[in-house]
Amino acid sequence: MKASELKELTKKYDNGELRTLVKELYKKIPKKIREEKDIDQLITDLPGTLQARKTAKKAQNTVTDFPAFKAEIEKFIDHAEQQDYFLYRPNRHIVKRERSKWRFIVKRYVKQIQTIPVNDKNGREATELLKKLYELMCHACEVYLFNTDDPFASIGINQTAFYELVVQRFFAQGITSESIVNAISLYLDNENDVDTSKIWLEESLEENLKTPAMKEMAIQQAQKLLTKNAHRTTQEWSEISSEDAFTKYEQEAVNNELTEFIFLSKLYLSEYEEGIEFFKQNYQDSAAAKLDVLLDWLQSFELKHEWIVEYEKAIKKGIEPSDRSQNSYDVYKNEPNQGLDNIYQDEIKRF
Repeated sequence: MKASELKELTKKYDNGELRTLVKELYKKIPKKIREEKDIDQLITDLPGTLQARKTAKKAQNTVTDFPAFKAEIEKFIDHAEQQDYFLYRPNRHIVKRERSKWRFIVKRYVKQIQTIPVNDKNGREATELLKKLYELMCHACEVYLFNTDDPFASIGINQTAFYELVVQRFFAQGITSESIVNAISLYLDNENDVDTSKIWLEESLEENLKTPAMKEMAIQQAQKLLTKNAHRTTQEWSEISSEDAFTKYEQEAVNNELTEFIFLSKLYLSEYEEGIEFFKQNYQDSAAAKLDVLLDWLQSFELKHEWIVEYEKAIKKGIEPSDRSQNSYDVYKNEPNQGLDNIYQDEIKRF
């Protein structure tokens, strides 16, 4: 039973009944547990005990010796990268009974880093540590560093939320070309878990680019990365590829992720026509697949006019849209007052 459920269920009891309930519960608690959890002290002085626990917990999450804290995290990351926390890999560094505790260690590190202000003398190094922990979790989505293939779920922080924690610290340190490139590269160069799409990370970044000026700066930096990606050599790719080999697929994937990011930024800036043309010129896929991606984005932004224009342009060029897009177009023509989102939801129901 959850605490919220307990609270709701006990509302029906008066003070006398609650005292009886406490007595019966106390009798059921083994003596050893009462002593370990300091239950007697809790009953003797409820407000004081709760406040003391709150103060102790806050102190536990406070970093008093940053150099030692930094060394501890770096040592943990090193052991994790060596798979010393993987349950089935024999090693003498981390004893077997301690390996499953990695998730609590990471959660504690994240909480402790968040107590260090960005403008603190150790603020930038703290941000870098948080970034390294995020990258470690991303790597663990691809390689068994721990006894799970879903590390973000194990630490109770979904990937998008963790990514946003790092990005917000980047930007709090200053809105610069460097911080924006770091934010883009953080989602671009790392793995995502089974429950997270790169698109969600892109949208999270878009939400944190709060002003038109920030979005313009992000577009400029993403375009530079796009150009760099187009000219990457085999050796450069081998340095970042998890398989240590250049593949055309990887280059196209990075190209398309950057293209979508720039496209989305232009849509958020209401530069619809320019954004659409940029997407069509740079997104790499078959004409039909490219059209589907474009129409899906225009639908999500409720750009009805642009959706129809692009659909009809594609038909004139001999590009065959998907059945879903064809059905949506037919419904729109028959029901011109219906919004694109309604058409899309109707299509999902029919599917």
